[in-house]
Amino acid sequence: MSKKRRLFIIPFLIIGLFLSLNLSSSNKILKAYAQDNGAGDDFEPKVIAEYDFEDGTNQGWTPRGEVTLEVVSEAAHSGAHSLKTTNREDTWQGPSLNVKGTLEKGATYEIIGYVKLVEAPAESSTVKFSIEEKTTGGDQDWVTVVEKEITDTEWVEFSGQYTSNEDLNEQTLYIESSNVDDEFYIDDISITLIKEAEESEEDNGEDDGEELPILETNFDDGTNQGWYVRGDANVDVTDADAYSGEYSLLTTDRKEDWQGPSLNVKGTLEKGAKYEITGYVKLVDEPEEPSTVKFSIEEKPVGKVTRWVTVVEKEITDTEWVEFSGQYTSNEDLNEQTLYIESSNVDDEFYIDDISITLIKEAEESEEDNGEDDGEELPILETNFDDGTNQGWYVRGDANVDVTDADAYSGEYSLLTTDRKEDWQSPAIDVTAYKGRKCNVSVWAKLAPGEGSADLRVCLQHNYGDTEDYKWIVSNTQVTEDEWVKLEGSYSLPVQADTLAIYVESEKGVPSFYIDDFKLEPAGVVKPIEPLPIQTDIPSIKDAFSDSFTIGAAVELKHLEGYHDDLLKKHYNYIVAENIMKPDAIHPQEDVFNWDNADKIFDYAEENNMQVRYHTLVWHEQVPRWFFVDEDGNEMVEETDPEKREANKKLLLERMETHIRTIIQRYGDKVDSWDVVNEVIDPNGPNGLRESEWYQITGTEYIKRAFIVARDELDKCGEVGKNAKLCINDFNTHEPAKRDALYNLVKELLDEGVPVDAVGHQMHINIQYPAMALIGESIEKFGELGLDNQITELDVSVYTNDTTSYDVVPEEVILRQGYRYKELFDELRRLNKYISNVTFWGIADDHSWLHDRPITRRDAPFAFDEQLQAKPAFWGMIDPSNLEVLTKRLEVSQTASLPGHDDIAWETLSWTTAEYGEGLSAKFKVMWDEDHLYILTDVKDPKPNANDRVEIFIADDGKPNIYEFKRNGECSEGSICKAEQYDGGYTLEAVISFEEKLSIGDEIDFDICFTDADQDSAVVCWNDFTLNQHTDVSQYGILVLKEELKVSAGIPGTPEIDGIIDSIWSDANVIETQTIIQGNEDSARAKVRTMWDEDYLYVLAEVTDPLLNKDGTQPHEQDSVEFFIDEGNDKTTFYQADDAQYRVNYDNEQSFGENADQERFKTATKIVDDGYIIEAAIPFKTIKGETGKIIGFDVQVNDADETGSRTGVVTWNDTTGNNYRDTSNFGCLLLADDSREPIDDPVEDDPIDDPEEDEPQKPTEPGIQDGDVDIIVDDVISDDDEPKTGDTRTSIYVYIALAIVAMGIVIYLVVNKKNKVGQKE
Repeated sequence: MSKKRRLFIIPFLIIGLFLSLNLSSSNKILKAYAQDNGAGDDFEPKVIAEYDFEDGTNQGWTPRGEVTLEVVSEAAHSGAHSLKTTNREDTWQGPSLNVKGTLEKGATYEIIGYVKLVEAPAESSTVKFSIEEKTTGGDQDWVTVVEKEITDTEWVEFSGQYTSNEDLNEQTLYIESSNVDDEFYIDDISITLIKEAEESEEDNGEDDGEELPILETNFDDGTNQGWYVRGDANVDVTDADAYSGEYSLLTTDRKEDWQGPSLNVKGTLEKGAKYEITGYVKLVDEPEEPSTVKFSIEEKPVGKVTRWVTVVEKEITDTEWVEFSGQYTSNEDLNEQTLYIESSNVDDEFYIDDISITLIKEAEESEEDNGEDDGEELPILETNFDDGTNQGWYVRGDANVDVTDADAYSGEYSLLTTDRKEDWQSPAIDVTAYKGRKCNVSVWAKLAPGEGSADLRVCLQHNYGDTEDYKWIVSNTQVTEDEWVKLEGSYSLPVQADTLAIYVESEKGVPSFYIDDFKLEPAGVVKPIEPLPIQTDIPSIKDAFSDSFTIGAAVELKHLEGYHDDLLKKHYNYIVAENIMKPDAIHPQEDVFNWDNADKIFDYAEENNMQVRYHTLVWHEQVPRWFFVDEDGNEMVEETDPEKREANKKLLLERMETHIRTIIQRYGDKVDSWDVVNEVIDPNGPNGLRESEWYQITGTEYIKRAFIVARDELDKCGEVGKNAKLCINDFNTHEPAKRDALYNLVKELLDEGVPVDAVGHQMHINIQYPAMALIGESIEKFGELGLDNQITELDVSVYTNDTTSYDVVPEEVILRQGYRYKELFDELRRLNKYISNVTFWGIADDHSWLHDRPITRRDAPFAFDEQLQAKPAFWGMIDPSNLEVLTKRLEVSQTASLPGHDDIAWETLSWTTAEYGEGLSAKFKVMWDEDHLYILTDVKDPKPNANDRVEIFIADDGKPNIYEFKRNGECSEGSICKAEQYDGGYTLEAVISFEEKLSIGDEIDFDICFTDADQDSAVVCWNDFTLNQHTDVSQYGILVLKEELKVSAGIPGTPEIDGIIDSIWSDANVIETQTIIQGNEDSARAKVRTMWDEDYLYVLAEVTDPLLNKDGTQPHEQDSVEFFIDEGNDKTTFYQADDAQYRVNYDNEQSFGENADQERFKTATKIVDDGYIIEAAIPFKTIKGETGKIIGFDVQVNDADETGSRTGVVTWNDTTGNNYRDTSNFGCLLLADDSREPIDDPVEDDPIDDPEEDEPQKPTEPGIQDGDVDIIVDDVISDDDEPKTGDTRTSIYVYIALAIVAMGIVIYLVVNKKNKVGQKE
């Protein structure tokens, strides 16, 4: 909501009144005309089509001839856009619109539009609106609707009536100008029905027996009309020959006889109906031998193999057009249905034209096919075991499931699962009969006695062809031995399935558990999203990055055929098996290897000249149990005898070596890169390693041996084997702690001569996290070690948390993902010297491991959607200029104040980068008060130029207000600025005044651009990369005005951490948690004091909470205090390396969030009357404490009730409750010295020291002093290598005074003039 200036309101009210009167008058004229021409009194004219171009598209208008049409914002009759016509080569050329199907035979229409010339014409110009008609008999006519002279000074209205009483094949509205040099705009074109067609005897609601085509393609609009190429050939519209009209479709460059034009007719043709398919074909050149052309339909039935149905086949020549006509019916349910045309000779080039499909017999409605689904109402599936049987439940894997009366949720019996060897072993029930149904699923669960608690989940096993998928229906839910817990969720069961089974498993461990009262209730029919033919006219990803790295995709066997196969071949040159080469799939038993499915992957790669990476030889998951069981069948990890443990270690390493050597012996000459070990790092584990069974039994020996054995065997596999890269693969390698743990391991391995060649970065990221800087730092760190980097499992989730779920992902989120892909691939391009491959963990959104994890929801992480069509993510990688402008939102704090420290306001804020543009680096900060916006900018531009400038754009009533600030200190009228030069650039601080008061929650349409006049006016902007800020406010970003950022100061000192309030705390400033996130005024609060030294931030929290409880199973549910720290005060919406979360409850039990330094965190607690005291030492991780440093900081008090439930959450600064994952809402803490004026926040009942003091002075707001505008530029440059500008308030007073005098004169003149006008009236 932009703040509006009152002076603009009256003109707009007048304009609005005029427009409403004008529209009302226009409607009356149309109605009168309609009644004069035979319409009834109750007939209302009806607008049936409008074209205002406000969506930025041509809205269906196409070029007529060689002409350019472009939607522009430089002129408009209304709104902000019009359609501009340029580059005309003949007078008849211009914009045209297909109105066939829009206009009805015999009806009368009013066609209205507005036209304006771009420039003054050399001679008078006339514009004509006309309709081009082509009758079914082949006659052609041009009907003038209206003709007028136009100018470049004003918009001219065109209005005329049109009626046609002919049966037309084509009907086109077009606009032309009498002068070929004319360039003109059109806008607000409308077509209004003013008289309906009269019903005639020939047209009386019956038909006349003529069967009309349901689909016609004649290519006379100059487009392919939906036809695309089948295989590697070219299909193009041409005017070289045509059966009728001017154009046909030409097929050339065929490599195989089956290649040619094709058309998706799925959805056009109905099951059971009969159709006549007709068309005309002609060869381009005389063939060397007779040529036969065939019209066929490719059918892919649901659950069956693909087949090809011939419609008609004939011999063709180059001398005449040959008519093809045949009939077609399908009685199958089809997933795909494609009409295609092929020729018997691969060298044939041929035209096709006038292809039509006519319905000649409708499908008969059957009982099975009645407009619903298959008509079968499936019953609710319920099992309660009260008949003493399993009721269809069976066991997955090596475990036992038995009906028992030991416990039950209802009735007498339940189903007990025991003797599980792995977490996936579980009770299951077949639900294949419910495929294609939306289902509500629930089951009650309880752990067996002695099992404590564990997380259980409900899952679906889906088998189709050679593919096996596992999806979550109900995510991990805590279940205990004390009470029954209901697991419930909804899920759409796949349509394409050979078998479906629902099962209950544990997240980890093998606890025994009961289930009871299972219920599956059908709730609707799934409408499958069918893939479409791939887009052949877009760039190939692999070609776009051919100079940087190879492009790969993870596949299942189902992706090696159909449209997925087409997509793979076009965009990827590298594949990896998603699951079928993992240990459990390829080596399920000690003496059994499953090669069949893996062989199919390698065969496909060889046939299509693709490289393969092998995933994975060694992993702690999806590894069969037999690896970790000794020769007597006992679990190796449970062995305590040292000799037997050593024997087990030897046995496990031997098994691993056999596994690796056997696989490499089969595939060593076919694999480019090998994931030798996968996910071995845990920064919180011993020496930074995951404490898997591999590690517990062998230590790090299994990692070393895996690489050594792999290299030894590969060296026997020829050049491919010798050159293959051995990779250590892991996730979250951007996180500094994990990155460093991985680095230390790899460095150690290399130092010991272990042959590690590459690091695999899985890179499962989302549209917000992590920062690109973290990704780049990790890649560079390993690259500089001499290792290859591979991006091995890339996807970009549209979700930033584990709770949100979209039925349909919003377009704004999909667009944001497009920009995220741009950002990521910009960084990967920059680092391409370190990167050999980027592999996506899937092909398109229809298949992703992210679906239904960690909750039931569909994700959309890839560059192609569920129908295999390119998304903004694709264009973000390939050509970001095709992305729409994304509306950014920047939260802006009210001016911050701190008594005794009036020079720190800007330092409390983080920088925002202007990222769109090239050749210039610029950033800015913004804050506000009720009358002003304050903007601070920092521009890296080493060469001063008087025209270097900063432009600020603020929308007001849909129009841009533009403020220009020059590097030399010149300012726009109504604003104040101050520029300071430094070596390599300049800072500029500006104040913009508002007439209406600003308040919390207001939103201001805003953008900012920076221009370097020495680089051909290089420009970078914050939001609108199209650089249309001067004319189009629709692409501005938004400033969201927030409350004042809370700021406090910590004093130097080093207290003893003992839970006792020592005298050293007496001079510390007090802040209080007062922001209620959950609960009410009675929720627990804390008074907090801070001190600091070089290594620690010290916090004393006195908590008022008369009822203490720590029964909650999660630490944040207990009575506790949380501390949040952002050492760089970056205020990001995610945690970086310098951010951390610490928690301690009243009983001094610590717990941690992200990035905490657990070893150095020190706390002590003491329970007192009405509450407790916490004293904590929070370690600095990336900085040293020093005077003047500002860090991000917040405190949160958690309040539990007598049941152990959290009922209160109260913070110091944050208002969102997201401090645990978002640092942007932290307050600020200044590390102050003793020389500045002490601060006492107005906190009552200070238990340490409460002397009578003067009331604290009112906080000084930056930029406002005694009603004047005062600009503070102290320490505005936060980077260490940038000079401080110093205090410039004194030097700017002269400028301020002059500006105020000038403003006063202007106001006086305006008011005086208004008074004089009032006297005259």
